[in-house]
Parts: sequence; C-alpha cells; structure tokens
Amino acid sequence: MITLEDCEGFCDADPDLVDEIARHEGLAGIAALAQAQAQAQAQAQAQAQAQAQAPRRTDARRVVGRSAACQRLAA
Repeated sequence: MITLEDCEGFCDADPDLVDEIARHEGLAGIAALAQAQAQAQAQAQAQAQAQAQAPRRTDARRVVGRSAACQRLAA
C-alpha cells in the first residue's frame, strides 16, 4: 500500500499548493497531492511546449559570416 509519505517522496508538488487543494476541494492528503502533482506536470508541459514553439533568434553576424564563407568556397 502506498502511504502519504511515499507520495510526498515521489512527487515534487508544492506543499502549499497541496494544502490549498486539500482545503478548497475537501480532499484527503493523498488525493490533494495527486491533484497538485498533475497540475504541476500539466503546467510544466505547457511551458515546454510554449518554449518549443517560440521563434528562435539567430545571430545575424554568424549567418552573414557563413554566407560569405560559403560563397568563397563555391568560387
């Protein structure tokens, strides 16, 4: 059987969020911890997805430098 201490050891949910969920939703410790962990994972996935979709900037000097080098090699 999994205990609350086991869940706390495996999860990295914010303890303040767990307490808030437990009070607001009227959930037992393990259920509140599971919900807080699910929310944290969803937020982390959303942030990772947003970063992956963000346009990447390139250094214009490197791009120009490569173009000039490629032109010299092609000549």
